[in-house]
Amino acid sequence: MELAELYRELGLFEKAELMILTVDDDQVGVTSRLITRMIMEKQSAPMRYRM
Repeated sequence: MELAELYRELGLFEKAELMILTVDDDQVGVTSRLITRMIMEKQSAPMRYRM
């Protein structure tokens, strides 16, 4: 999930999306859903400013 977040912040949304899809089901939660939403919105701002 950390790589997905880094790729998203760098604006590499396609790579971020591929990485977020590899997250195990037991790790899916609020954070991964927020990262996914921000990837879909093409938002590269750090999460702390969006929460």
